[in-house]
Amino acid sequence: MKIAQFEVKKFLTKPVRMDLLLKAISELLKVELHVDATPCIIEAHLNDEILFVEIARGLNLEKIELLRFKIKELLQLYEITYPRALVMMTDLEITEDDNVKFQQLIDLIIEYAGPYAKHMKILTKPDVISKFISDVQDTR
Repeated sequence: MKIAQFEVKKFLTKPVRMDLLLKAISELLKVELHVDATPCIIEAHLNDEILFVEIARGLNLEKIELLRFKIKELLQLYEITYPRALVMMTDLEITEDDNVKFQQLIDLIIEYAGPYAKHMKILTKPDVISKFISDVQDTR
């Protein structure tokens, strides 16, 4: 095998999964890296200067941070400074311990929505989310 001469330790397939990449780095460097393993689906897209953020299953810190880059990329691509924001949350399995993650998600969207942040809408069904939203408003 030609690759053996390069002392390759790991192979990763495309598209690269962040959790597997971080696990490989952790193993190779023998350093423990914390990875949030919470199941989560986050997607963002723009339509008519409205930022749509769809979240399902749960809240994951790494995916929330990746959302930051996705939003920035979309705004640059479509040359939009401040989008209006619509957050759709479905099929969420969250606990009381997710307050920090929820706060980080909302702060991220507010950061990019700028003056339109006060018009941000959140579509969701679970009562738990309503409690999180009221907790966030109480801290502001």
